[in-house]
Amino acid sequence: MNVRGAWALVLALSAVGLGMPRGTAQRPATAQGPTTTQTTTTARGPRTTQAATTPAATGAPRAGAATAASGPPPPGGAGAAQASPTWLTPIDVPAWLDQGGTLMLVHTAPREARAAAPLAALLQRALVPGVPAGRIRVGASADVSPVSLAAAARQAGHDAVLGVSLSLEAQRVRVEVVLVDLRATPATEHESRFTGPLDAFFARVVGGPPAVRGSAVRARHLRFQAAALLGLAAIDVDGDGRDELAVAREPHVTVYSVVQEGSRLRLVRRGRAGWPAAARRVPFARRAEAWFSVQGGRVLVSRSDRQGEHALSLQGDVLRFEPLVSDCPGGLAFADGCAHWVAGRDYFDGMLSARRSGTASAAAASDDVDDETDADDSRARAPRFYTRTLHTLRQADGALRTFEALVTPHGALVGQVAGQRASIGGQGAALAGADIDADGSLDLLTSDYTRDGQEDRLRWFRLGADGRITLVWEGAPARGTILHAAAGDLLGTGRPVFVAFEARAGGPSRLWVVD
Repeated sequence: MNVRGAWALVLALSAVGLGMPRGTAQRPATAQGPTTTQTTTTARGPRTTQAATTPAATGAPRAGAATAASGPPPPGGAGAAQASPTWLTPIDVPAWLDQGGTLMLVHTAPREARAAAPLAALLQRALVPGVPAGRIRVGASADVSPVSLAAAARQAGHDAVLGVSLSLEAQRVRVEVVLVDLRATPATEHESRFTGPLDAFFARVVGGPPAVRGSAVRARHLRFQAAALLGLAAIDVDGDGRDELAVAREPHVTVYSVVQEGSRLRLVRRGRAGWPAAARRVPFARRAEAWFSVQGGRVLVSRSDRQGEHALSLQGDVLRFEPLVSDCPGGLAFADGCAHWVAGRDYFDGMLSARRSGTASAAAASDDVDDETDADDSRARAPRFYTRTLHTLRQADGALRTFEALVTPHGALVGQVAGQRASIGGQGAALAGADIDADGSLDLLTSDYTRDGQEDRLRWFRLGADGRITLVWEGAPARGTILHAAAGDLLGTGRPVFVAFEARAGGPSRLWVVD
């Protein structure tokens, strides 16, 4: 964009808002523009860039026994919540901008022109929430280089200019931000970079993958011996922004990385630790389970047959347990409350209690928790469940919508979105959920409702924003039993995949990877 083009752009700007990253260093602006070196010192002064990367999931863990998300859910309903992405954080702006002056914000043009206005509003909320909208002018351009933007801002009489470049990197959104302070002598640049998961809204901005079709679903499997499996989860244990496969068995917990080499997959063991000594829960359950959740940024693991909760950490090849008091003592933390294991059974009570943090929406606990006949699918009484997944997904219009799915002890897959509820029978205990293709719908992997001796199978459903459940894909019959599944960015591409464990009595057990 030349100066003449920049001036024409400024005349078309509309009043909205935006800003820049905290703690970034400065360097004088030059005619050459920014260099690509992360940290350099020259006659023009030092330059340091700041980068932030967030795992694919919306901050929620991808659990197998039950999927739990920390933090309160947004208000229900389309358009009810317009919260900024958690991975896109506010940036520092010059102190003088708090008292006066104007800021020009220019972002790369979105693929869909109609996404420009909501994108500008989202960037303002996320990057410069403290700057009044009346002092910010926003526009879109293919050229957001500091030199061109600074020239345009000077001609338009602005005191600072913010350039935001958005691009697609695998199935992640890459955001590069540069703020040029024109009041400084000489003018200085502040740079930051952010990376986050692609969603339905950002797919309108930077492009997205094709919609998942049943004919394109790929199901691969690996030999995987995991006798006495209690639960598994796709969850970021080591804090590197990529999910690991956490596997809980009777004697220990093991963390694996899933490595893809061409079309082949293999598991690499990262760490293993035995369960700490703990008192038994009474009465004993029919079937012991372990579940994972994230609370306060930490990975927690609990067992239905043992008391106490522990945080997991992986440093190098050392996996450690640390006892702590969770938000849900003896239960599984969801964003909307605590689910508690039904005494003597092998499923959770559907009536959630409040979390200790006070962020949950409390519900009255059931008094007759031992009455199995109450595990119905009536919304007048929250159905009990083997597994449950709760996700908040950004829609194409930028609004947030909460998706809930669970499998009841009677084999019903129940989905609910914005008050719309649907159910499908004949499903097993395994359930995992994620927005695989960033279309704003929740993709679900389930197993079959089987009796002893019957073959199991995997199914892929889609829970749409309208609350409808549709079948996308059905796998071939499996000889074993599938009780556990999970979903997460296990391959490090930003695109979630499903995993499920098939226990086979007459042969080697298998880990399925479905994408």
